Amino acid sequence: MEIPYSEQLVNAFWLAAGGSILAAEHALLDSVAFNIGGGFHHAYPDHGEGFCMVHDVAVAIRRMQKDGKIAKAMTVDCDVHQGNGTAAIFPPTKAGVNRLPSALPGSANVASDGGEQVFTISLHQQNNYPAIKPPSSIDVNLADGTNDTQYCNGWTTRSVPDCAISLRT
Repeated sequence: MEIPYSEQLVNAFWLAAGGSILAAEHALLDSVAFNIGGGFHHAYPDHGEGFCMVHDVAVAIRRMQKDGKIAKAMTVDCDVHQGNGTAAIFPPTKAGVNRLPSALPGSANVASDGGEQVFTISLHQQNNYPAIKPPSSIDVNLADGTNDTQYCNGWTTRSVPDCAISLRT
């Protein structure tokens, strides 16, 4: 990890995980909620990485599944860095990758047979941290210099809704 370890730090990360569980519970009741103190997508099950010690979103998803409140989930990670911890915790169930019909040429691959419990999408700058990127269900590798119009109109408005529909099955 790239931050100094302390008991206070550990407590802060577990509080963030609790906030994500609370946000997930509220999302089920109110259709939307978020935890502005979370999003630690570089944390792995057995170690922290970057500035992420505990993967709060994964903790919340597994808690909701354990409690029988959800069966499936989808994460859409829009950080400039690939969600490597998310991809490692929720690996795609299909070994190969296939093109999405709505994907832009050269921009996205899908590695899913629709059977996973957590479908992961990571939209990130290709030439950025982490150097090794475990596969998400969908990785959108954005080129350096991608502008807002390319980002919003090019991929997210066409393919993310397709992924949401696939979760309903």
